[in-house]
Amino acid sequence: MRRRIILIVVILGVVGILASGIWWYVHSNSGQRLLSRVDLALHAQQYDKAGNLAESYIAKYPGDWQGYYLRAIAYNRMGKYPEARQQLDRILSSPGQMNCDEVAVRVQRSETYAQPVRHSTVMKEVSPQESSLQSAFAGMNQAVTELEPLQNVQGKGRLDVLESVAMNLIDMATISRRWARLQQDASQTARKVADQAKYEALRSSSKEKLSQAEQYDQRATQILLELVANDASRDEPAKALVELCLRRKDRESLEQARKAITALSDPPP
Repeated sequence: MRRRIILIVVILGVVGILASGIWWYVHSNSGQRLLSRVDLALHAQQYDKAGNLAESYIAKYPGDWQGYYLRAIAYNRMGKYPEARQQLDRILSSPGQMNCDEVAVRVQRSETYAQPVRHSTVMKEVSPQESSLQSAFAGMNQAVTELEPLQNVQGKGRLDVLESVAMNLIDMATISRRWARLQQDASQTARKVADQAKYEALRSSSKEKLSQAEQYDQRATQILLELVANDASRDEPAKALVELCLRRKDRESLEQARKAITALSDPPP
């Protein structure tokens, strides 16, 4: 009798372990659980793992935009920008866009053009090539263009769009100023060799680029003022706004920014 009881206990234990294993497997691979695991992998900078988990989610839920979106983020973080755009385009080209968060998708698509520029050496080189600056400017300009369909969006999504556009404009201004300095140096070389036509052309182009840079900075300032007025707790845009105002010696905008930021109960540094 005792042996029979022990046998029953062992069998029940084995069944319990099997049931727990099956429950864990099903639960760990459920939709929401998979999405959480993708997000965790992204935060841990395990982009290959995040991509694989997103792939598993897509296999189970091919009609849900979130799998493609998270896989696009993983690709973007790995520097696989065309692949990231391909995932995002699958969402945007689907019937009804898979009921996606269009702002999130288009902002991420914009980042596939902006990030390569920000991560490139052209933003740090002492003497970049003009062709590199031209390519970088085109990339940032495309990043801004990607967000044009969202210009009338409202709510929280609008603030996300404003932040993305403003940061891109600041980078466009930086590239334009670097390009202008490069042309100023080239114009002095042309002057030394008595090439008056080239000298004047370069000087004119340099002045135009400096003027464009100021316009980009001015537009970025206006956008950031609207953003900070609505949500001053966003550290990066608030910091960018203050730096812009200080560099441009724009005291009026700086005062508006100060009031919005210091009005918070716990303002950013």
